[in-house]
Amino acid sequence: MAQGKVREMAPAMAILDGAQSQMKSLSTDAQTANADPADLSSQIALLQQSVKDLTQAAILLSAPKGVAIASGEHLQLAASKNLIANAGNHADIGVVKNMFIGVGQALSVFVRKAGIKLFANKGAISVQAQNDLMELLAQKSIEITSTEDEIKITAKKKITLNGGGVLSYIRLDACGIEAGTPGEYNVKAGYYGRKPKAKLTPELMAFPVIKSEDFNQSFILLDENTGQPLINWPYELELESGLKMSGITDENGNTELISSDKEEVVNISVFEPDEFLDDEIN
Repeated sequence: MAQGKVREMAPAMAILDGAQSQMKSLSTDAQTANADPADLSSQIALLQQSVKDLTQAAILLSAPKGVAIASGEHLQLAASKNLIANAGNHADIGVVKNMFIGVGQALSVFVRKAGIKLFANKGAISVQAQNDLMELLAQKSIEITSTEDEIKITAKKKITLNGGGVLSYIRLDACGIEAGTPGEYNVKAGYYGRKPKAKLTPELMAFPVIKSEDFNQSFILLDENTGQPLINWPYELELESGLKMSGITDENGNTELISSDKEEVVNISVFEPDEFLDDEIN
């Protein structure tokens, strides 16, 4: 239990409560705009159950004029659950070389007022939806411009262009080209000719296959009498699909990670160390 006067924590808690309110406001607007909201419940639980009055084993670090952390080499921040960062004004991150952001499930970016800018001074920009659709939606105009080269639009099955409130259209597929309109259809050209049929076969990119990790799982083996982890203990796992794995638990009693792309029943057999060693020798 923390010692000292609890009221000394009031300035720090006021800052944290204000940051939580700001995050709640942004999260609500993001959800209204169909973006994913923040995990506010975890932030509230941290403040109310652990940090407030330091009723649990927690650390509150606060200074009225600023906190600086510096390292001559590496600096790591790690959390078994959520990592939360709030800024009342600006958040600046500068990286001299490479920056990697890896997300296991979803990435949601929401801007309330001034828009998003993404620039690459050198090198290409690649945006891919490797296993699903891609949407580009704007209330006003959408402009696509190539200042020095060409614009290519390719679809494996069909391209449909709609205009005038989806009344006039042009449809292109493997069977031909169809154009329709309820109004006038005007063609203007210095020369209009007919030539033999022709085709152009596009090169379509193949996406890499990444196996789902939704059903990957490791297990902690415990002694049924003491409830303590079985450390350096031999075991055998058999999946419903017939796959078998054997090994020895680590210093925390964990088995190796089992990889599967579906939900399966797992049978676990635990051996006495001497019994497992005899089986290996025989």
